[in-house]
Amino acid sequence: MPTDELERIASTMDSPAARGESPQQERYSQDAVVRIMRAMSSTIDARDAYTCGHSQRVGQTAAEIGSWMGLNAEECEQLYLTGLLHDIGKIGVPDSVLLKTGRLTDEEFELIKMHPEIGHRIIAPIAELAFTLPGILHHHERVDGRGYPHGLCDEAIHQSARILAVADAYDAMTSSRTYRAAMTPQKARQILAEGAGTQWDADVVGAFAEFQDSRNSELEGSEPSLEDQAVSQSASIFDDDDEPDRTRWQNESMMILDRRIDSPFEATEILARSR
Repeated sequence: MPTDELERIASTMDSPAARGESPQQERYSQDAVVRIMRAMSSTIDARDAYTCGHSQRVGQTAAEIGSWMGLNAEECEQLYLTGLLHDIGKIGVPDSVLLKTGRLTDEEFELIKMHPEIGHRIIAPIAELAFTLPGILHHHERVDGRGYPHGLCDEAIHQSARILAVADAYDAMTSSRTYRAAMTPQKARQILAEGAGTQWDADVVGAFAEFQDSRNSELEGSEPSLEDQAVSQSASIFDDDDEPDRTRWQNESMMILDRRIDSPFEATEILARSR
């Protein structure tokens, strides 16, 4: 669906209260908005079979992190819904760039960097979805100020965006793509820990790690799922001591350019193309 068509649909979704609807009608309208959000999310994920379900997983993980950090049920639901739409702006990025299997050129990277602002423009007319705008616009910001689109630092980045950034990174690193195997959850967590306080909010990374440890302790002793075994096997090509393989994986990931690499771990801001 073209970007201008999505914007046209969004412009018709004004506030139910402004239309004089009854509470029951308003509830139906809210349900319709959620269905449309899921449809928009699926539109993005469906462009590549390897990314099917990415936005759903990001939303779920973000809500789980938020809950662990003490956010209330409404705030966690908003995190989930924002996760569904965090990449909606990629509808405006050409397939030749979004689905490219090799390293992005500088020009292609600049196109990718436009997707948060495109997404913000698409969703901004929908009053009911105003809570999603900070997360959509700033989930690629970094706490050290080296992110995009606005180069915000620390607390200037909305909490929802800081939480989504961690959820997005984890899902991108632990998902397979046509151009690289999935990382193991352990390796992805190691990278998050290395980037805490520079790329990602340290408190959010810590909360995510605590949540994961809590969940893993509940599953301790159970047989690994076939999916977990497949992920582990596919990621085994990367030995912990094999720096060339690690660097090659990073360079083939979404946004990595050699001149942006400060360290093997900080370089893995693989979200620019993490559909």
